[in-house]
Amino acid sequence: MLKTVAPGQLITVKAKVTALREAKTLQTSRGTLKMIEGQIVDPQGGTTITATEPHANILALAPTFTVSDDSMTTSVEGSVAGVISTSMYIACNKCNKKIQNDNSSEIITCNYCNMQQLAGLCPTQYYAQFFFLTTPKKDRLTLTLFNKVI
Repeated sequence: MLKTVAPGQLITVKAKVTALREAKTLQTSRGTLKMIEGQIVDPQGGTTITATEPHANILALAPTFTVSDDSMTTSVEGSVAGVISTSMYIACNKCNKKIQNDNSSEIITCNYCNMQQLAGLCPTQYYAQFFFLTTPKKDRLTLTLFNKVI
């Protein structure tokens, strides 16, 4: 049943909130947003997925971000003071999302678009996090850079 859910489709989730983290403030091209991460569990102890009636009312939509090369531009001067981490992963040929390949299988399935594909033909994506100090204020930033920028 879960495989029939499409991105952007409205669904109803009944669960118990077991943990919430402190709200984070994010600056985006659409303004300041607050993000709260949490954890939910099924209070009944077993997960079942059943079809229900469509939502009758219009619900609030979560913001979606489409990032192009010029949509979010901020200029700062400074220097990279250190490398926090570097990593790589394989991505789906269709949707370009990260693929979890824990079982080292030759054929893998994307968790986002469900496309089955040969693991050896999936593109490798790289990213790195840098510790950046601005000048002259010495503000501390963590920069995450991906393939295009690296």
